[in-house]
Amino acid sequence: MLYAIVVVLILIADQAVKFYTTKNILLNAVGADCVKLIDGVVHMTNVHNYGAAFGIFQNARWPLTILSAVFVVAIIVLISREIIHTRIGRWLAVLVVAGALGNCIDRLLYGYVVDMFEVEFFNFAVFNVADIFITVCGILFCIHLLVHNEPEAVREANEPEFIRRRREAKAAAAKDDPYAAIPKRGEHRSLEDELAPEDPDDLFSEWSFGDEIPAPKPEPASEPEYEPSPEPEPEPEPVEAPAEEPELPEEPEETDGEETYSLDDILSEFGDL
Repeated sequence: MLYAIVVVLILIADQAVKFYTTKNILLNAVGADCVKLIDGVVHMTNVHNYGAAFGIFQNARWPLTILSAVFVVAIIVLISREIIHTRIGRWLAVLVVAGALGNCIDRLLYGYVVDMFEVEFFNFAVFNVADIFITVCGILFCIHLLVHNEPEAVREANEPEFIRRRREAKAAAAKDDPYAAIPKRGEHRSLEDELAPEDPDDLFSEWSFGDEIPAPKPEPASEPEYEPSPEPEPEPEPVEAPAEEPELPEEPEETDGEETYSLDDILSEFGDL
């Protein structure tokens, strides 16, 4: 609500100055016909600008009107969705919107924008109240975007819902796919992330440079197909060894009536001598 009140007050001031200029200053006034504001610095004249800033895009009434309307709607959407969430950023964006609406009203009603302030000490384009807010606040808004650096926790807490969902989905995908954490071509990766040691206990881990491809997750071993175990073969029955037959004494060889003498008999005969 406060933003709307400020925008309305700026529009009233812009249109009031343009109305005064149109009623009291001649068109394209120079010299004594101008109204002195600060001698030697700035004076008021009456110029009809049929284009954009610095006289560019002359006679482009409707394209400039549509462009201004689209710009205003875009800023309102960015503020309502809290994409521009800092207090300074919102106020600067609101002031730029107020200036854009002031010139857009002139183009819709008259087809041109009334400019009145002219700088004397150097050559500069004639401008109005709306141009001041567009130029000054637009430059400050760009500087704010470049300089402002908020903590990670604050930035994540203030980011829009669709950006938060996208970040959470990307983090979930990185857990499932180890290759998702590898930055793609064109993605930024800081030098601290590349040189940070993965294992603080490993003294040589910080010496690695570049991207290391993580090892793929091992696939779970498939369970072997069930095969029925073969039936055990029956053990062979023990075979009893045949009993050994007793050795029979050798029978003396039969001779044909002749007595035979062995060498022992002969030696025993001579042993008695």
